[in-house]
Amino acid sequence: MKMRVKLLLLVMIVNITVLAQRNMSFSERIRTVESVVNGDRQKPAVISLNGNDVVTVSFDDMTHDYVRYVYKLEHCDKEWNVSDGLFESDYMTGTNLDKPIEDYVQSMNTSNLYTHYKINFPNQNVELLLSGNYKVSIYDEEDLDNPVACACFSVADKKIGIAATVSTNTDIDYNKAHQQIELALNLNKVELRDPAREVYVRILQNKRYDNAVSNPAPTFVSDREMKWQHCKELIFPAGNEFRKFEILDVHQPTLGVEKIRWFAPFYHAFLYPGKPFENYIYNKEVNGSYVIRNRNDVDCDTESEYVIVHFALEADKKNNNGEYYVCGQWNSYVFSPENKMKYDSQNGVYDASILLKQGYYNYSYLFVPKGEKKGLTSESEGDFFQTENEYTVYVYAHLQGERYDRLLGYRDFRFVPNK
Repeated sequence: MKMRVKLLLLVMIVNITVLAQRNMSFSERIRTVESVVNGDRQKPAVISLNGNDVVTVSFDDMTHDYVRYVYKLEHCDKEWNVSDGLFESDYMTGTNLDKPIEDYVQSMNTSNLYTHYKINFPNQNVELLLSGNYKVSIYDEEDLDNPVACACFSVADKKIGIAATVSTNTDIDYNKAHQQIELALNLNKVELRDPAREVYVRILQNKRYDNAVSNPAPTFVSDREMKWQHCKELIFPAGNEFRKFEILDVHQPTLGVEKIRWFAPFYHAFLYPGKPFENYIYNKEVNGSYVIRNRNDVDCDTESEYVIVHFALEADKKNNNGEYYVCGQWNSYVFSPENKMKYDSQNGVYDASILLKQGYYNYSYLFVPKGEKKGLTSESEGDFFQTENEYTVYVYAHLQGERYDRLLGYRDFRFVPNK
């Protein structure tokens, strides 16, 4: 068991550029990397340019040892690559790597020690000057060549109007397995010379990047308006409602948890084995999100336990056409070794064990076919038109003569069908 626990703590060092739009740890010491706006984990990590919103970047160092962590804030283009055409002074006041993260608190009354670090943006040292995407890389001051984590957020101009609707009467089926988005952009407040070339749209379903639709071709373009109607690119598999569990008390199993056991040095929570869904299952949830909390709901960031959660999906045999992953907003839907499920032929299940902080979690089992990068809900969750989904529309623009991608605006909305 000790060897298994040690392996669970290892976090694969992944290509930072490829996953720059995700909140990621690159160190076995760092867990629960978050970027949260105004304390609401269910909202997209987007703040308004020159507004009153605050994004909090936080993480846990799994020791009580103080480390002088510093940060590097970088502006990114629409694809989350660093904006090479900008100087630091173009997009922020202050300077990078010279201020330590001074807001930190050691955990209390927990079986495993950790220190919770956090920093807000903007802050007294940093103001954000441009809209667009931003990446915050965290470094140990003694090793500025290798970040231990990165967190991402966006800043929006909010200069455009975005109208969006969702229909289950799609261009490929009617009230079956898909949902189709229609969009209309009001560009009256933006000076654009060639909207079809300058504007770039990305649509996310439940904050997933693996199945995001990027730069779909508009069906109508004018100087002041763009529309996407009957656009097959904007048809999403509907999926099913998320599965969920909650760990409030490590001594008492609650929602979705069959049993909790202590195997030093961690508590282990064993979820009820899941079955592939054959029908739509109504299940009130939060579209893949999560909440860090404990029984007392006090000082949750520093008094919540870390628990190894054991996931299991029943399967009569191994599917050799791809792999299953446990996914949710809490792991940015990353198809990493830590989130990958292994087939246990003796028990007839796919299983995975992941170290998570106490709280309420939504999750789903996504199947990734060999050679593909997009996760499918069809294999284990099913696709049903009745599913409540959250959609987020991001509208970027690279204006002529400018050296960066603006985020003109965004819209986040839920599709709630009549039932």
